Amino acid sequence: MCRRIFRLFSIIGLFLTLVACNDFSISDHFNLAGQNQDSGGLSLTLQKNVLDRYESITLYPAGGIQPYSYTLKAIDLFYVGNTGSTASNINNTFIAGDSIGSVTISLLDAAGHSIDAIVTIRPPAVQDFTVNGATDRNQINISWSYSTPLIISGFRIERSIEGSIFQLIASPISSATIYTDSGLNQNRMYTYRIYVLAGEYLSQSSPEVSAQPKSY
Repeated sequence: MCRRIFRLFSIIGLFLTLVACNDFSISDHFNLAGQNQDSGGLSLTLQKNVLDRYESITLYPAGGIQPYSYTLKAIDLFYVGNTGSTASNINNTFIAGDSIGSVTISLLDAAGHSIDAIVTIRPPAVQDFTVNGATDRNQINISWSYSTPLIISGFRIERSIEGSIFQLIASPISSATIYTDSGLNQNRMYTYRIYVLAGEYLSQSSPEVSAQPKSY
């Protein structure tokens, strides 16, 4: 009987000691041991974390207990399509689908540990971007083409004057294919570039193209 009482008080004493300690608690212990709290030494490095639709990148998993596996989850998509695919234990790649937005890649090991990495899939850039002096001496015409306007929200046109910093000058709607920049100085050279917008997601820049207003 005395031994049972002694054991009971020993357990109570251990519990009070753990709770009183400033840097440890029973709840902390269970959180650290939980599958979503403890990465088990896992790491996941990406070849790059911003890519174009259908582009492939290499994944570099390390740590944990092999074999690894991957799961994909769309977390913020502007255009909803196929999020992509991964190859596990073969070549560790991510192949983007036709969605536009952010996707989470979760690396899982054989012990059930996991770690996440976020990939941004951006909209395709414009095609056939051209600028030229308009018939009016103070204007420059800008034109482009875009094959899939329904998957984007618009465009962003930026201009640099004589090599200065690029600044936003216009935000045409998604169906637009032309813009006229007016009120220009015919003695100056203007350089333009254009981006595609899909909500908050931005495409690669078009090539930078320069032109000067016509002098007649």
